[in-house]
Amino acid sequence: MRSNRKTSFAAVVALVVAACAPQAPGPLPAEELEKVKGLTQAFVQAFNAGDVNGLVATYADNAVVLPPGAELMRGADGIRQFFETGMAGPRGTLTVNTVETYGEGGLAYEVGTYSYSVTDAAGMTQTENGKYMVVLRKQADGSWKAVADTWNQDAPMMMPAAAPAPAEKK
Repeated sequence: MRSNRKTSFAAVVALVVAACAPQAPGPLPAEELEKVKGLTQAFVQAFNAGDVNGLVATYADNAVVLPPGAELMRGADGIRQFFETGMAGPRGTLTVNTVETYGEGGLAYEVGTYSYSVTDAAGMTQTENGKYMVVLRKQADGSWKAVADTWNQDAPMMMPAAAPAPAEKK
């Protein structure tokens, strides 16, 4: 009888310990992933409207932006300056296609492709196609904000020409 009590007690203790152990966060529920995707759509709407304040509002205060061909931008002031400078010229239209969105706990990421078309003063339309990745963090108020954002175009990278082969000796 005593042995059964010890076994039962040990089983209860094991269950309590297992229940109290930290659990690994699982994937975000669908409604949270929709909030993440919604932030991307808010970014696109603000971008196409030339709304710099709307763009900056999609980023956390300590976010970093890693644009192609430019230095890293950190924080709201750096991000604001980047977009103000970039939007000083002709504005175009940005479209995005989300390829993957995933998150666990308070972090998520989104990967996708983009197309940006702009018509210059001469009436010539140029289109840039590329891909992006953004990392988002859930804020204390339950909203999601970008904490790291980068993108680059699909055009081939410029590579240095290969060195000529040494001449054969005769």
